[in-house]
Amino acid sequence: MHWTGVLIAGLALSVAGAAAVLGWPSPRADDPAEPVAVAVAGERLNIPAGFFRFDDQRAAGQSLRIDLAMAWPTLGPVAPKAGDDPDPTVVYVSIEPRENDLDSSARLGTVYRRFFVGPALAGPDGLVGTRLAKGSGYEDEIMFYEPGRQRPFVTRCFATGTENVATVCTRETLLGKGLVAVWRYRWPLIAAWKDLDARIAARLDGFRPAP
Repeated sequence: MHWTGVLIAGLALSVAGAAAVLGWPSPRADDPAEPVAVAVAGERLNIPAGFFRFDDQRAAGQSLRIDLAMAWPTLGPVAPKAGDDPDPTVVYVSIEPRENDLDSSARLGTVYRRFFVGPALAGPDGLVGTRLAKGSGYEDEIMFYEPGRQRPFVTRCFATGTENVATVCTRETLLGKGLVAVWRYRWPLIAAWKDLDARIAARLDGFRPAP
């Protein structure tokens, strides 16, 4: 082999070796079903490429956070859609390092309940809703929670104006040893909150490698 070919091959091997040592991302996956090995706050996840919302996150390696999109009710990757209108059946999930062990369920008694104001509102399928006090930081939201449970389903929904009309809801759940999953969904999906909660938890847990 000509010495220039040897030099190029050597440089290629050096770059590949450096990428492995430094944890540089591998080329982005093009197959939606191909698992992408990512790590957030040191926790490994194997996520099929089709779930990633943003192309720059669809690469193996370390990430500060990752943003996913799932189609309801399959909880599979979201199919391409024409137009700019938001799809009401998409659940958006952000996975990021958690600052503490308080998720939405734990915050009900420790944080949210002290800000409850006004009469209780009837929510979908047994949920109870309530407005939150001005100055709480949640005054533009309606809290819906499952009564009578130690670890209840709890979700915050953004309301329009002064009417008790929710639009977009958010919920936080713990994932692994040091991550939190923040998921957002359109109000109509709350009617299936029991199924939604259980199946999203199972889907996210399935992204964690087997011990």
